[in-house]
Amino acid sequence: MPVCEVTFSSINTNRKTEIIISNALRSILLQSEGLKETTFSINVCQVIFSKNRIRQSLFMKTTNERNVLIKIYFLLDALDDVKRIALIKGITEIFTSNIPGINPMNIWCILLPIEHNCFGVAGNSITIEDIRQIVNN
Repeated sequence: MPVCEVTFSSINTNRKTEIIISNALRSILLQSEGLKETTFSINVCQVIFSKNRIRQSLFMKTTNERNVLIKIYFLLDALDDVKRIALIKGITEIFTSNIPGINPMNIWCILLPIEHNCFGVAGNSITIEDIRQIVNN
């Protein structure tokens, strides 16, 4: 199951916008891993928001310094290069369509693959195939 951490800097979002973004992120993350959107998968696919100061020097300077750093953790075999590229583009589109005036150059998306045997549940190592079986059946 993918996990997504979203860190905002200098962006005042309301709860409604965060819910819209969160739902869109869950949808694109589940779809990219070949997982059905079920009550179980939606509840397990984590989207975590934090509003912290990101080092401004990392981003392009604009009059409205609105910066977003998105980190996606996923199992290594879940995404090939084509899916990774599409995911980055889709995530950028989610933020540009929901946060007025944000500069796409200030939306950074980092994909962090989790190596084999580095993710487990209840003391057991879990693979993407295990997750697909649980969610898609």
